[in-house]
Amino acid sequence: MLLVSFLDGIKNFGLVILSLCTVLYARKTYLATNTPRIIVKSTKYSSTRDKGDTLVFHMNNFGKGIAVKTYLILESKDGSEVTNYLSKPEVTIETDEEREIRFNFSEN
Repeated sequence: MLLVSFLDGIKNFGLVILSLCTVLYARKTYLATNTPRIIVKSTKYSSTRDKGDTLVFHMNNFGKGIAVKTYLILESKDGSEVTNYLSKPEVTIETDEEREIRFNFSEN
């Protein structure tokens, strides 16, 4: 009788471990299929004397998920010198929502 209850306890413990692994796998699968996909749709360049150069990027979330905090990194190469620019964060981009990010380059 003691052996049977011990084996039932081991079986129950094994089932708990199996269900935990199933939950972790389902969570990874859910995150992989419902991720945001941010795509830059268009860019526009303008230059004025008083404001300097401006680059405007229009981006869209084509994924199924919500982009919680998104940055745009702009890399500029001048010969062998590489300069990186980081945008201000765009917060909570919903599905099929379009946002605009501006980079202002002034002489100051």
